[in-house]
Amino acid sequence: MRLLWLTSVCALALLPVQATAADTLSTAASYTASDFVGKPVQSAADALKYIPNFIVTGSGGSSNVLIDGQRPSDTNDALTRLPLNQIERIERIAAGNGNYDMQGHSELINIVRKSMSKPVITIHSSANIYPDGKIKPQVGFTWQKNQNGRNLEAGLNLYQNHDEGTGHGDKYTTYADGTTRHQALDSKGQSEGAEVRAAWGGPASGGRLDVNGAMRYNRSAFDAVYENGVTEYEQRQNANLTQEVSGRYEKALNKRFKLNLNLWGKRNVSDSRTDHQKPDEVSTYSEDKDTREGSLAAQATWHYSKALMLQAGAESRFNRFDAESLSVGSWLDENTSPETGRTRGEEQRGSLYVSGNWRPNETLSIDSGLAVESMTFRHRGTYAAERSYEYPKPRLSLQWKPDKVFQVRLSRAREVGYMG
Repeated sequence: MRLLWLTSVCALALLPVQATAADTLSTAASYTASDFVGKPVQSAADALKYIPNFIVTGSGGSSNVLIDGQRPSDTNDALTRLPLNQIERIERIAAGNGNYDMQGHSELINIVRKSMSKPVITIHSSANIYPDGKIKPQVGFTWQKNQNGRNLEAGLNLYQNHDEGTGHGDKYTTYADGTTRHQALDSKGQSEGAEVRAAWGGPASGGRLDVNGAMRYNRSAFDAVYENGVTEYEQRQNANLTQEVSGRYEKALNKRFKLNLNLWGKRNVSDSRTDHQKPDEVSTYSEDKDTREGSLAAQATWHYSKALMLQAGAESRFNRFDAESLSVGSWLDENTSPETGRTRGEEQRGSLYVSGNWRPNETLSIDSGLAVESMTFRHRGTYAAERSYEYPKPRLSLQWKPDKVFQVRLSRAREVGYMG
């Protein structure tokens, strides 16, 4: 575990784009499709690349990008799938705005979608042409409807890829004594997969509910011939199935108090096999993996005044890993039975936090927070181990913006690097 204290001071010259006297605290700048004319912009992801001095950071509940005021469960995927012609405007939100949860960011981007009375169907297709003449197509479609605060979306993607071994070939090494070593690699591979997804969002029980789900399947194969003094052959096969679901519920209990609930879960099942052949040895290695992860979080927001916003929340998160492997080969005695390896790992993580954002005047914004996290790792299988950690994570950020061009930020935070 790495404990890292980060201190940063930066002065940014922000380019004012379409900033007028009508700009308010809620929107520092606004962009429409006309701002991206002449640029290769097809999606929201493309558009954000041309927003001055803005970089997408975080993902899901910690992202600095909102869509219709909500953080998407998968930021990169949501931005890529949102066409530019379905965007009404892109709002740039400065720190200190009491209407948004900044999550420690100095500013946010809120993408407002157009209201569509009729469904919009987007079809996209492409093909990769490889030097060996193979053509691998990719095709997909998205059905979307956004009207009266209700959003409905469904989509399907199909794809194929091919690896013709580009970059591989013969390699000759000449040593100081004059001897030469020949190495070569000849490989080919291919993969194919499909993704189906659906999303719904709208009013529910006096609040707003957003639900997303996706399923992805992929399989691949790889063949290779190695020359390194002797000739070796290798074949790999792999298949993956991923299921993911997320939900978010938000309700304003009164004009000042708001409650958020977030649920997310993901499961991946994979099977792989590798066959290896040498002149004097044959082996096969197979592995089955089942990984699961999920989180449940709750957050309460209190707008004490236009200048002060307070938040408190809790989150519970888990990760589980279960794998079985088997290795057999010609080195085994005919009377010896191969043993199956078993590895299981678990991570339980919980956190409690409080934060506040105070804007004492029009030019100064102060954002602070304290989170206390606990973490437990467990490993079972060939060997067993367990370890637990607890640590505080304070943060403090000050932003001074005397005008629309100049901005100074000062921040100090404690970060903890997690194991991958």
